[in-house]
Amino acid sequence: MNIGDIFTLKKVIENTSIGSATLIAEDVMGNYIENLFNFLMVKGDEYKSPSDYYDAFSTKWNVLWRSGFRVGSALLRNKMITELVTRNLMGGELYISLKEWRSNELDPDTVEAGVEALSKAFAARVFVKRSGLRYDQLRRDTTNGYVAGSLQHPFTVEEVHRRIEYYVPHVSSKPKSNQNQVIGQQHFIGTKQEELICLRCERGKPECFGVKTCAYDTKADGSAVNSQEVIDAKAAKR
Repeated sequence: MNIGDIFTLKKVIENTSIGSATLIAEDVMGNYIENLFNFLMVKGDEYKSPSDYYDAFSTKWNVLWRSGFRVGSALLRNKMITELVTRNLMGGELYISLKEWRSNELDPDTVEAGVEALSKAFAARVFVKRSGLRYDQLRRDTTNGYVAGSLQHPFTVEEVHRRIEYYVPHVSSKPKSNQNQVIGQQHFIGTKQEELICLRCERGKPECFGVKTCAYDTKADGSAVNSQEVIDAKAAKR
């Protein structure tokens, strides 16, 4: 394919909607609606891997963003601030950006940063909601963790993608006749129970998915995370 063919193909893609209608570049609202629909109706089940889904989702999100989509409601901002304060999540980037936005509404840069952070949180929820049936249990685990106060919904698409990449689905298994197991106990596919605990912060999934991606500074009880020496010792015993 030569350069001329590439530009021709690019023009065709830009001027074609997901339906049968042809989009006109000057039709701002028409393009906006098509891009929004195309984004919200993405289906994770249509992609072979989480990475393929992530790439396609990011492309749709960037197109929608360039068309002018923003989640910039002051009412939603204030509700999110209240939720984050209630759940003691004032140290994250989202809370800081939203608080600065509310405190400096006349500063365009501060407002833009707050709107972008809120928009990213919106995109993250769409990403996990549309990820497909194979991640239905992950959505249930996240919701249960949120209700219990042990887990927060992610605020960026990158964080959702990380959870999906490392997620190990669990199934119920009946005990064998020669083993002392509890009926209905949850087992993880191909993984021992002790291997599901992060060696650094000692949290289990879905709170933490292992040392490589661990972002915690303390353990669940507030004590310091394990040193590299302790981590190496624990890993050698597995």
